[in-house]
Amino acid sequence: MVTADQGGHLAYLFLDNQCANDIATNFLVTGERPQHDLACGAEPA
Repeated sequence: MVTADQGGHLAYLFLDNQCANDIATNFLVTGERPQHDLACGAEPA
């Protein structure tokens, strides 16, 4: 599971959370899931 502390709902590439976007992009490109749950902190809007 990957969470992003952005408040509300987060959609891939629609909110600027580089951490969450990078994790999702890596999965889509490589097919590899993170080895453990990850929590991305809030980033300035």
